[in-house]
Amino acid sequence: MLYILDRENNFFIFYLFNNYIFYISRNLTKKFYYDNDDLFFRGKYRIPSIRLKEWDYRRSALYFITICSKDMKCFFGNIVEGHMNLNNLGKFAFEYMENININKKNARVINHIVMPNHVHALIKLKNPTLKKKTNEFGPLIPGSLSALINQYKGRITKYANTNDLPWDGWHERFHDHIVRDVNQYEKIDNYISNNPRNWKSDRYNIY
Repeated sequence: MLYILDRENNFFIFYLFNNYIFYISRNLTKKFYYDNDDLFFRGKYRIPSIRLKEWDYRRSALYFITICSKDMKCFFGNIVEGHMNLNNLGKFAFEYMENININKKNARVINHIVMPNHVHALIKLKNPTLKKKTNEFGPLIPGSLSALINQYKGRITKYANTNDLPWDGWHERFHDHIVRDVNQYEKIDNYISNNPRNWKSDRYNIY
């Protein structure tokens, strides 16, 4: 069984053979053991998660996340002379991300930007030590990074639909990176802040 997932133009391939998954991207090849039953959920086979299997995504840490619109279409505004010109939906997406600092006790947004077709954010989760939960394909675990991003995506979609704004939805998944040290943090923080100025050469600018 072969799965091919073009996630942000990186071409991830999942090849299932004799209960092993061969995970292949442009820069990495990994081999995992899975029981076939683990991949079958609600009547269909699922593409396995490419997130760190041993990592608890409720864990207190700093995460760099990227959320893209479906098919990388530009729904949030446009870049004018190196500055992001947010439209109605873009302004709501920016403000809702910013208000996570007020509405969520377990999360703090350190920096973020809404671009024409994607959102970048540095998010610090601040959960207490919790008992490890295994949740490969079931409902989202409260307090996890995925639960937070899922709520954000759902709220933006609801706002667009309620106000009859142009919107085709989000890319099914999102990208995350666990920030390990100060050097990584400074590099990512600068990347987010300078993203509009570098839009012409941005990997997400595909049009």
